[in-house]
Amino acid sequence: MKEFLPLFVIGILTFSVLLISFTLLREALKYYSEYHLPITTITVFFLYGLPQIIAYTFPMSILLASLLTFGRMSQSGEVNALRAAGIDFIRILLPILVISYFITCGTFLLNELVAPKSTLAAKNYIKSALTNIGISLSEKNIAFLDRDGQWLFGAEDSKGNEFYDVKLIDYRNPKMIVVYVAKDAIWDSNTWVFRDVNLYNLGGRETPFYQSSFEELSIDLNRTPTDILREGRNPEELSLKELGNYIESMIRQGVVPQTKIREWQGKYFLKIATPFSCLLFPLIAAPLGMNPQRGSSTVGMGLSMVMVFIYYFLTTIAVNVAQTGFLPPYVAAWIPNFVFLVAGIWLNGLYYFKAGR
Repeated sequence: MKEFLPLFVIGILTFSVLLISFTLLREALKYYSEYHLPITTITVFFLYGLPQIIAYTFPMSILLASLLTFGRMSQSGEVNALRAAGIDFIRILLPILVISYFITCGTFLLNELVAPKSTLAAKNYIKSALTNIGISLSEKNIAFLDRDGQWLFGAEDSKGNEFYDVKLIDYRNPKMIVVYVAKDAIWDSNTWVFRDVNLYNLGGRETPFYQSSFEELSIDLNRTPTDILREGRNPEELSLKELGNYIESMIRQGVVPQTKIREWQGKYFLKIATPFSCLLFPLIAAPLGMNPQRGSSTVGMGLSMVMVFIYYFLTTIAVNVAQTGFLPPYVAAWIPNFVFLVAGIWLNGLYYFKAGR
């Protein structure tokens, strides 16, 4: 226990530096070198991005700390001494599982309450800084829900004042819901001009369903492209509750492909499943770390990287399985955890019977 927590903190620092080098640092250097933003702006952007990085490091750090803790216990003979005193392997593992449970809860809360807000703040802050110097970056997978819930705007891509593959769901008339599907939409003279538009009136109790098409259609949304890009959020950046509401809106409108909806549902359930990897990694790390050669710092770091890579590779498979409909999204999201749980039980069983108890 005394060794585990310091090693966990070291793991957070180590993996944070690695992830920052490949993500935040690269972005920060781009904004500094290409757009000449001041150091103070880059620093604030950097700090806003840290919570998401730290949330990613928790499972990796538990894995590394578990490998090194059990490795050192094995090398020093503590494991043999505990077993000689009648303490079995499960009881040796239990304290780390208890700590991992609380870290799992902390990871979930960080992912739900802090990371989405800080990620959004970082994106909006850097957009505001670039807008102030006359630069507009392109955005993909845009989703914007009006604050009053009167309309939902989505686009696959954008550049400047032009948005592509646009969908607009209009709830402003209480008697009907109108869906606009357009090839593109452009901000022109204080209004939105939708081009190559299919309009679907979903009707209601007093209005029948009908469909019509227009080459161009002007729609007043009382929002500029800057407003939508600043306040709009990618579904992947939403909290669990926000993502759930977004998916429900997409299902209600009925024009989003089912493959896309299943993909978002898979990511929704992954937000629930992924924090539980903090509980599963010690199950695998304990029997591996009992081998003195695998318990060394260098080998421990290597094994951690390999297992984390395997886990996140399985999450990609899980999203693809959910997207194709081969398994329901709420089942597919748990594929990585199921694989690691089976592997952990198998490794612990091997060690348990090999050690005699």
